[in-house]
Amino acid sequence: MQHVLDYLQTHHDQSVSLNQLAKVAGYSPCHFQRLCQQKLGLGPGKLNELIRLQRGYFLLSYRTWLSVTDIAFDCGYESPDSFSRAFKRVTGYT
Repeated sequence: MQHVLDYLQTHHDQSVSLNQLAKVAGYSPCHFQRLCQQKLGLGPGKLNELIRLQRGYFLLSYRTWLSVTDIAFDCGYESPDSFSRAFKRVTGYT
């Protein structure tokens, strides 16, 4: 599972498919999704989102000179609005 987490952190600037993650983990997509749910308590898509938002949180906190637009694109979101909505949904912060 660590390979998958490393892969997601390296590819934080993009949305990664279930098939890609399953391949990195060495499992079929169905088995990987089940394993992810069992081990982490969330699906691969949610895991990808949380890692991207974690990076966004870090950048907002420690790279204060960056704009929200720059951070959104760095985290793989298509727009600052989509990043802001996801960030608020997960953290409760605007």
